[in-house]
Amino acid sequence: MRPIVFMPRCCCLFLALCLPGLLLGEAGASPSGDEIRIAHMTSQPETLDPFKVYGTESQSFYRQIYDTLISRDEKGQLTPALALRWEHRPGNVWRLHLRPDAVFQNGRAVSARDVKFSLDRLTSSASVRSRRRDFAFMRRVGVVNEKTIDIHSNGPAPTLPARLAQFSMVLPERELREKGEKAFFEAPFGAGPFRLVRLDREGAVLERHESYYLGKPAARRIRFLFIEDTRERLKKLFAGELDIVPNIQPAFAPQIVAHPAVSVLKKPALQFTYILFDTLTPGPLSDVRVRRALAHWTDVDALIRYVAHGNGRRIATFVMPEEFGFHPELRPYAFRPDLAKWLLTESGYGGGFEISALASDEMERLARAVIQQWGYLGIKVRLKVAARSEAIRLWTRSREYQAYFFAPTNLLFDASYHLTSKLDPSHPVSRFSHPQVGKLIQDVERETDSDRRRELLYRMQEIALQELPALALYQVVNIYGVSDRLKGFQGYPDTILRLQQVVSPRPPEAPAGLGGRRIP
Repeated sequence: MRPIVFMPRCCCLFLALCLPGLLLGEAGASPSGDEIRIAHMTSQPETLDPFKVYGTESQSFYRQIYDTLISRDEKGQLTPALALRWEHRPGNVWRLHLRPDAVFQNGRAVSARDVKFSLDRLTSSASVRSRRRDFAFMRRVGVVNEKTIDIHSNGPAPTLPARLAQFSMVLPERELREKGEKAFFEAPFGAGPFRLVRLDREGAVLERHESYYLGKPAARRIRFLFIEDTRERLKKLFAGELDIVPNIQPAFAPQIVAHPAVSVLKKPALQFTYILFDTLTPGPLSDVRVRRALAHWTDVDALIRYVAHGNGRRIATFVMPEEFGFHPELRPYAFRPDLAKWLLTESGYGGGFEISALASDEMERLARAVIQQWGYLGIKVRLKVAARSEAIRLWTRSREYQAYFFAPTNLLFDASYHLTSKLDPSHPVSRFSHPQVGKLIQDVERETDSDRRRELLYRMQEIALQELPALALYQVVNIYGVSDRLKGFQGYPDTILRLQQVVSPRPPEAPAGLGGRRIP
């Protein structure tokens, strides 16, 4: 077993739809050493349109097929992808210069018109609502020449490159228009490192893009197996039927450590756990003294130790060290039970109170541990647990709950992402208002000077720590189970799987169930 590398579980949001299997071309027998098998998604994707599903789990699948204009390296820094370089120009314009050698998987060169078509579609009704909101500042996209585009924004848009790194998957305009959306996404292709050749309810097969602009991927074939149960995933990993199992729950990590042919890889993710408070509805949580009492009473170190099995990193607010604008001098609330009791008495709630809380299903164990701690302070919590997507819907569309346990991600790598959504009262997630926040958000969204922008973000974090619209608990550590025969695999802060350099000496036998049907 290789040494354990101490380096998060990404959020899972992938829906299932029992579509017939589909075969998009012959997946010829691959020679030994050319196949990687991954259990990443829990079910067959409901669509192959990358703009209609949101979630880091689905992104790892889509990003093998479609490529973005900008990407990130293993440290989270922006790197060129389909766009070789970019610059901000006068008049609120971002100019992007495309690679001359980038081609789609059908051999046609990627053009500026393809990029314009894709970005226009990203901000249209064809895209999910969250992405349209992320690009609301984008006014129009102009084609300068075959390999150059201008993105015109309503302001300076300092976070545009970061947003493009996450969401700007480029689609082939001509072929999509000719076939129509329905037909195209039954047998889609993009400019990514692997092309989809087979898909059914059991899994997907992708083969390498021989003309990929960063060089031919090391592995000839990748198999994504759709396995919902973690125990079944690990069983197949230990039996040698899988090479990579991401998103492993901390409780299962010791089993991997003990296995002689599998290693554990750990990487802090841009994801954290928190409890969001409704500070606007009159009641106990509208009093900042009560919120501070809960912060001092909650033993976060114990939660990391016993719930996350040591796989967590404490944070002061909902900004993590890898993000631009992280305030390094802020410290989390100390565990001080006596101070918590005093604050609660001062607020008039010394005898305790009762609230309703909501938790996404992956947060249930953590939520119940916190509620147990709060019970010793005299606080009773009626907990509602829902699937992740349903929990989001319930919190944003009703005022039935006063607290919300959740584990969001930040693939923007910028402190403004969660500071805005938690502090801005106009945001559907927020339950907080502060007289300084509106101006700060406006300035942060327009400021292009990095030092000045950082200071604005610092001030927003100071407000978040002092006023506590939410109690940040800990940054999540993503856990991967990796076969020791695998070479070149590493985790990334954004949790997206990058597989171009990964090699596995795996025999070519196909697992049962990946039959599929041929597309005419």
